[in-house]
Amino acid sequence: MFASMLVMLAVDLSLPQARLEVAARVVGSSGLYCTSHFPDGTNRPCMPRFAVRPGNWVNAKQKAGTIEFTVGAINRLTDDEFALLVGHELAHWYLGHKASTSTIELAADRRGATLV
Repeated sequence: MFASMLVMLAVDLSLPQARLEVAARVVGSSGLYCTSHFPDGTNRPCMPRFAVRPGNWVNAKQKAGTIEFTVGAINRLTDDEFALLVGHELAHWYLGHKASTSTIELAADRRGATLV
């Protein structure tokens, strides 16, 4: 139960403003535009959600439209390094990746690098 509480808390944490600005810059430079259609009839531009999860190591993951960064990724990377990480995870989202293989990771690296 404690582990599930940590996960719930991690999803509720938000990116610091400086990191959110880096992520927004990468998302905005993607040139990929789409519209999300919601059951209530509203439409909004596609944009992933960003969340923070515990961990002092540098890591991130994308799942179901949410990109989660570890605290270590936020605190230890430079703005340029963080932008590359955002681009890589954003590429997974745009490309619809649901698994991780060396081929999939390379595709995310290639597409992600063009976004920065």
